[in-house]
Amino acid sequence: MPKRPAPLFAFAITVALLGLTWVSVKRPAAQSTALDADRPRYYLDNTEWVRYDANGNPEQRVRTQRIVMLADDSARLTELTVDQLGGEQGPWVLRAPTGYSPPDSRRLLLENTVTIEGHWPGDPPLKLETQQMWVDPEVHQIYTETPVSIAGVARSANANGMRADWDADRVQLQGNVKVRYDPSE
Repeated sequence: MPKRPAPLFAFAITVALLGLTWVSVKRPAAQSTALDADRPRYYLDNTEWVRYDANGNPEQRVRTQRIVMLADDSARLTELTVDQLGGEQGPWVLRAPTGYSPPDSRRLLLENTVTIEGHWPGDPPLKLETQQMWVDPEVHQIYTETPVSIAGVARSANANGMRADWDADRVQLQGNVKVRYDPSE
């Protein structure tokens, strides 16, 4: 009779080991899912993409050295040039060393010393610099809340941020705006 508890004991040990194995296999899978969101799914080199409006007309062109698509559907971009805002080649060209497109968004964030160069018809060239600039096709605007400096012949301006439409018909400097204009230069 004393040998009878041994099969029960062996069965209990087997069930316990199977349970521990199942828990240890299950746990790393849950952790790796959270870590996978920042992992690249694929990348594209030397790209040019044109975004079209609802009527099939080009509204924006972006050229990049590399686009890295991440598992969360966001994208990291390097060496960006953005032009053709609103259609035809406009007067403004935006450049940045890096950029980011959030998941489920059409917006594009240019980062790390963004430069915008261009001019209004009949005016001398201007150069704008800031640390970040959003390009938003939903509202056809570019905007930033980081300090902005603008320089050109006989004029300069500084502000804490700006907002402009894609045609650059309306540029609004925001917060602590300082402007210098000297037509004698």
